Amino acid sequence: MSYFKLTEFISDNQLDHPQLAQRKILPKINTWIDELDKVRSLVGFPIKITDSVRWGDGTSQHYFNGAGAIDLRPVLVDPNNFLYLLLALYSNPNINRICYYPPGELFAYGGFHIDKKFHGKHLFISNADVVKWEIIDLHNLVKEFR
Repeated sequence: MSYFKLTEFISDNQLDHPQLAQRKILPKINTWIDELDKVRSLVGFPIKITDSVRWGDGTSQHYFNGAGAIDLRPVLVDPNNFLYLLLALYSNPNINRICYYPPGELFAYGGFHIDKKFHGKHLFISNADVVKWEIIDLHNLVKEFR
């Protein structure tokens, strides 16, 4: 059983997009669904995908250059849920970069950007109103939710 549906990663009007039809993106999305099912099972509460596939060209990981990227948050906005989600994402060996966006202009409720761009674990925190990532360690990132 999967907690996630393809339409959470691709809107209905994109289901006939040529890249999807040619199966260039579908395997990457299915890999993300598998990884996020593990995370969802671990945390025990619903997770909302807030950004995933973007069509076209660009430098964002969301264009599925490499393995692609996902933005997500707990459905119920609560500091403990954010903390548990962070720890579940961090414990997943196949998620390498995690950036926390505090509530602000970019993410009204806050959220995480996750991708597989590097080897090892890399944690970041962004400014609440503009994309400005700063490296942070797990100990200090956990403090953001206390």
